[in-house]
Amino acid sequence: MKIVKIGIGLSALAFLLLSISVLHASLPPVKSEGGNPDLYSYFATTVPTIDGVFGSGEWQAPWQTITMDGLSFDLRIINDDRFLYMAFSTPDTTLNDNDGLWLYFDEDEMFPEPSYRNHDHLLTGYSEDMKHSRADGYFADNYYPPPPGGWLLDSGLPGGTDDGETAWGFITPDPGPGHWLIEVKLPLKSSDRLDLNARSGVILGLHIHYFDHSIATSYFWPSGSINIDATTWGNLWTSKTYGASVPHAHDVPGQWVAYLGLMNTGTSASTVVFSFYDDLGNLLGVTTIPLNPNAHYGNWVRVILGAPSFVGSIYITSNQPFCGQLNQHDAAMTQFAMYPFIGTN
Repeated sequence: MKIVKIGIGLSALAFLLLSISVLHASLPPVKSEGGNPDLYSYFATTVPTIDGVFGSGEWQAPWQTITMDGLSFDLRIINDDRFLYMAFSTPDTTLNDNDGLWLYFDEDEMFPEPSYRNHDHLLTGYSEDMKHSRADGYFADNYYPPPPGGWLLDSGLPGGTDDGETAWGFITPDPGPGHWLIEVKLPLKSSDRLDLNARSGVILGLHIHYFDHSIATSYFWPSGSINIDATTWGNLWTSKTYGASVPHAHDVPGQWVAYLGLMNTGTSASTVVFSFYDDLGNLLGVTTIPLNPNAHYGNWVRVILGAPSFVGSIYITSNQPFCGQLNQHDAAMTQFAMYPFIGTN
C-alpha cells in the first residue's frame, strides 16, 4: 500500500477513551426507515488514524457495498459517542488531484441539546452538515443556510471553523490499476451549531457524492438523490453502548455469596461485557456473554469471572439497554444486600 496524497483538515476536539472494555455493537435491525436505503455504523472499539492507510485492526466493522449510479463503492463505518468515522474504497482508477467526495448529513433539530430522535428528512437552516474533500488535500466544512438554501462554507461565518479530518491514499494491486482509499473523521456530537449534534444510536440522513474529475462524472448515493432534497437521501444507523457500574460486589467463599442477574431490555441481540475491577481500580478479568432481546442471564459472580473469589466493582457494557441486580448475603445468611442497576448510555 502506497500513499500519494494525504489531506487533513482541522482536527475536531480530542476525546478521552474510557478504560472499560467494550466489544463492537451488533448492527441495528436490517430494515428501511421511511423506505430509503440503509447504511450501518458499528460502535468503535479502536480509533482509526486518519492517514489514508487502512491499518490492520483499525476498522472493526464489515465492508458494506453501495451502488452509486452504476458503480460499486465499499465502505466501513464506525462511531463512538463523539465522532463518526468512514472509510471508502473507490473503484476510481483514473486518479486525479481534483477527484472529490461530499458527505451530506441530515439530523433532527433539537439544538442546543444533542438530538435523541432520528433525522426528519427536512433541511433546516443552520442545522445540517456537509464535509467536502479532494485528493489534493482540500477540506471544507459546510452548513445549510435558511431559505433560499444551498450549501455554504462554515468559514464564511464569524468564528466558523472546519471541523473534521480526511485523508486520501491509494493502493496498487498487482496486477491491476490503483484506486483511491479515503478515510474521514467528523464530529457526531458537537457544540458547534453548524456540525452534527446527535446522540449515538440515532438514524442520520446521508447523501454521498463522488466526482471523478478525469471523466467529469458525478456518482451519488442513493442513486438519483440530490443534495437539496433530504427525502431522497439514505439512512445511516449509528450505534451506541450502554453501561452500568455495580459497586460493593463481594463473593468470597465462607464469607459472602454474590449472584448477578441481568436482562436485555433492547430490541436486538446484545453482546454483554462484564469487566471486573478490584478496589484499587485494577482490571482483574473480562467476560463476554451474548444475550437475546428480552432474555435473562444470571450466575454467581465467581462463575462469571472464572476466579475463586472477588471483591470490588463490576462494570457492565452492552450494545443494547439492560437492567439487573446484584444480590449478595453473608455465609450465615443474616445480612443481605441488593444493588439494582440500569444500563444507560
